[in-house]
Amino acid sequence: MIPRLLRALTRRTPLAQNFVGFDKYRKAGAYHWRELEVNPEYRELMDEVAKHMAPRLSVFDIGCGDGAYLGTLAGCFAKGVGIDAEGEAIRQARKQFERRGIHNCQVHHLRIDEARQHFASTSERFDLVWSMDVIEHLPQPDELLCLAQEVMAPGATLVLGTPLFIRPDLVSPYHVREFTAEEIRELLAARFDIKSESKIVQTRRDGQRYPDSYYVATCERRAIPNSTSR
Repeated sequence: MIPRLLRALTRRTPLAQNFVGFDKYRKAGAYHWRELEVNPEYRELMDEVAKHMAPRLSVFDIGCGDGAYLGTLAGCFAKGVGIDAEGEAIRQARKQFERRGIHNCQVHHLRIDEARQHFASTSERFDLVWSMDVIEHLPQPDELLCLAQEVMAPGATLVLGTPLFIRPDLVSPYHVREFTAEEIRELLAARFDIKSESKIVQTRRDGQRYPDSYYVATCERRAIPNSTSR
């Protein structure tokens, strides 16, 4: 009960457009690539995605940022696609792919609503979908889950990760909302069958490491009842 009450203090008014500007890529460039090289916490999160890889899979990264996950794991899957609403992030991703000779990944500058429109008009679906450190940035988080559900092939897997709410002073200024474990579980369970959950140690903005402060769920696609649910 107390975490939910504290969470209410940090809620912001939803925006009409499900996108909040993110200036880190303009300031720091392709910083996720650097973090994956030196930060074990980043590597642990990527490993949560990597454990589901197989050579013939098609994969989709919702909120791919600078493409660090796609690019680092490119040798583990057949084809990778990513989207991000931040144009500079996509520019950095393409630059890294070209520099590193990565040819089986494509990234597109699309908001989530634009991606939903795009994939509604195509038959392209994916065996593995992930979204790490994204849902907490969105004024309308359920739209991300709608997109994931719509692009997943039958039998596909979704991996979603997000930092958990601890207390108001630890909420990142870049985050629209940090969820409690109960809140994110409830949001996921409305559209997916949750197969596994884990909580990981994470360093927060005060520089302290908090156990069980990052949530990762592995989910299976539930059938979409009809097109009017979109």
